[in-house]
Amino acid sequence: MKHRHVRRLLGSLLVALATLGLTIPATALSGGSSTARPDRYFSDLNGAPFKNEINWMAEQGISTGWVVAGGNREYRPFEPVLRDAMAAFLYRMADEPEFPLPAYNIFADIRNPFMKEMLWMAYSGVSTGWMENGVRTYRPTQPVLRAEMAAFLYRLAGSPTYVPPATSPFTDVSPRHTFYKQISWLASTGISTGWVLPNGTRTFMPQQPILRDAMAAFLYRFDAFGYEVRVGSSSRYPSPETRPQTVIDSRGNTIIVVPPAQNMDIDTTPGKCFTYQLEGGEVIVTCNP
Repeated sequence: MKHRHVRRLLGSLLVALATLGLTIPATALSGGSSTARPDRYFSDLNGAPFKNEINWMAEQGISTGWVVAGGNREYRPFEPVLRDAMAAFLYRMADEPEFPLPAYNIFADIRNPFMKEMLWMAYSGVSTGWMENGVRTYRPTQPVLRAEMAAFLYRLAGSPTYVPPATSPFTDVSPRHTFYKQISWLASTGISTGWVLPNGTRTFMPQQPILRDAMAAFLYRFDAFGYEVRVGSSSRYPSPETRPQTVIDSRGNTIIVVPPAQNMDIDTTPGKCFTYQLEGGEVIVTCNP
């Protein structure tokens, strides 16, 4: 990404300061200037505390916002990040890696416009979605919770080796929380500082939706502190390069098959074809009686 390597030179210093509990001004993360970036990308940033980071999102091509009347663009900083938009953000953060659209849509509830990005989230191991009534769903229009955001960024960084502390850095995140390790990791890196209460303790608000302005800050710090996108491919799902084959079974039904090694869920309803093999270049289909 633009400026990524330059920012990484500053990253080790910023991480060291963060581990000492020192706060890093947004102006320092923006290159040391005391002057905020002008609102040259979005028209609705008045009052947004992370204006620099939002403008960085536009500069990097991570967010394009919405075009409104008059040709202006809005970022809508105080709206929650939806799960489909999160997929787009992280895919672009990864420099839009080559990813052929898979032959098999593992999520039953996704369509365009961010279908490719949402499937990339699954195939790269960043998101697993939910199993509901025997099908896997992504819930694209559901807001991302702050706890889920921590899990996404931890996986985006390659799930680095990290032993969470016995005592939580946040008073509202128990060590028994599903994403305690990921939230603690986010705090240890300085990417998230949470909120400081009058008594000096900190809260993370894990069940609150992550707002678009805060997401810009988190992605900005992820990059500025020198963390790299280190995702591979998940063995949980079929290879994206797999292309289906259409065959006609003995009953005259048209079906689509892929190699059995892909461990796909096949319909076992009586009368439907549910297993197959590819042997000697031929497709052998077995159907339920």
